[in-house]
Amino acid sequence: MNRYDRMVLTSLLRDGREDVDDDLRELVGLEIFDRREGLSTAERARLAGDRLRFVLAHVEPPSELVADPPRLIAVHEWAGLVDGALAALLAAHYNLELGAAMAGGADSDHVRALLAEIATGAAIGVVLATELGAGDDPAGLRTYAEYDPAAAEFVLRTPGPLAQKFLPDVVVPDVATSALVMARLVVGGQERGIFPFLLRLTTTGGPAPGVWITPISQRPGWPLSSAVVSFHETRLPYEALLAGGHAHLSRDGRLSGPLLGRRERLRQSVERAQAGRLCATAGSIATTKSALSMMTSLADHRALLLWVADTFAAAFLHNGAHRSYAQAQQAGGGLDDRELRAIAVANAWAARTSARILAESREHCGTQGLLTAERIAQYLVASHVVADAAGGNEWMAGSYEPPAGSELGPAGADLTDIDFGRYLLRERERGRRHDGPDQATQAAREGARLALDALVAAVEQAEAVGAAGAAATLRRLAALCALRALQADAAWFLAAELLTPQQVCALVPEVAGLVAELTPAVADLVAAFDIPADVLRAPIAGLGQRPEPAAAA
Repeated sequence: MNRYDRMVLTSLLRDGREDVDDDLRELVGLEIFDRREGLSTAERARLAGDRLRFVLAHVEPPSELVADPPRLIAVHEWAGLVDGALAALLAAHYNLELGAAMAGGADSDHVRALLAEIATGAAIGVVLATELGAGDDPAGLRTYAEYDPAAAEFVLRTPGPLAQKFLPDVVVPDVATSALVMARLVVGGQERGIFPFLLRLTTTGGPAPGVWITPISQRPGWPLSSAVVSFHETRLPYEALLAGGHAHLSRDGRLSGPLLGRRERLRQSVERAQAGRLCATAGSIATTKSALSMMTSLADHRALLLWVADTFAAAFLHNGAHRSYAQAQQAGGGLDDRELRAIAVANAWAARTSARILAESREHCGTQGLLTAERIAQYLVASHVVADAAGGNEWMAGSYEPPAGSELGPAGADLTDIDFGRYLLRERERGRRHDGPDQATQAAREGARLALDALVAAVEQAEAVGAAGAAATLRRLAALCALRALQADAAWFLAAELLTPQQVCALVPEVAGLVAELTPAVADLVAAFDIPADVLRAPIAGLGQRPEPAAAA
């Protein structure tokens, strides 16, 4: 590949964000983002909080940033490179609570006061949706807010131990917390669906009245605290309900609005949380690119190539998901179930792929990959935090619709033909949808197909701008990803007579051939990630910059 081809690859990976992040590259190079050794867990959490306030003071106001998706993604990408905890705080801050509050359309002193604290970092923003007894299915939430028309207040209650909320591990010591709580609205004794409520969860002095917080064990290597939260006759002002244009509750207790279905109200209420998940996954993908960039001088380039191929697929798939979400938001309309499922599945697949790559690449580095100075172990912990959050949104998808069929068949087909690979992955989804897999398994199959489609779309984009070398390399990467997906389920394809025995036997040598063909391009592919070593401040990122050992006396 020539220089133009590499530039095109970088542009495709960044999806146009290369024009909005020059100041961010400089920002994360400042002293406050230097690596700190020997800090306690509490000190690391406070440092993440300090860095959050620093970022908030040096970028656009929140109201502007949440309206600029490319810029918002870029902020999370650069933050993730230097501090995974900071990226988690930013995702919660900008997208989960602040974005939901803005989308809710509420305009009151109560909301303005809480958002003002969030905007400056005086308070951390979180969303409380998941409950102990509901798992990843918010439709099963039991926390409820009963409206008291006489006082024009809501009474928030946790009806039992299984209805306790998981507090996300983004809590910073001695910093106030505001929360967007998903709860069932009860009016006149009738449950009217799930809505978001904005409230103060903690002050610097402890939990707010009626809020009980029970700390739980922390994630290994993660500085931010986790807890479970319950509400006991917690009084909220009338303005705490963020129904927006989805419904209107009068002060005397009459509920009206355009949405009648409870599922529709739930979907509209939580749709905004997708932005937070998408931004968190963007940070995770950025750390994966960073880890692979640091490993070019250590890793076997054949292993590195496989991780690089998957990273390209995850990045392109995630770019498409975020683009679809941003376009729907900018058009002023919501997402239908099909669109929401595609975005949710794409985001979950990309997040889990990043976590897997970081785990495998860390192991490849041996003991050096565990050193905090090298960042990879910290990236790995943060990636699992993101994957856990991103993977919990298949419930939003509605009923699964298998992809359309195709007239292609295995007879005489070339295994390296990308269209043939796409056909087979579609048929796998269609044929295995009645196998009884859980949602995560079905979503993984769907995600693999969508990732291959995203790679093919990138090939077409490269061809459109005359980058023949980049297009040819991406085409071979797509073929490699398709073959590896077929390998993973070869027995089923054989049993379904979609592959012949000869084709199944040919999968291993075909993969080996593509790996041998693409391995010389690893350096160019990694260079397209465009991760500056000086920002990472990790010894592994610049082995040539290590100090020479002292000479023996």
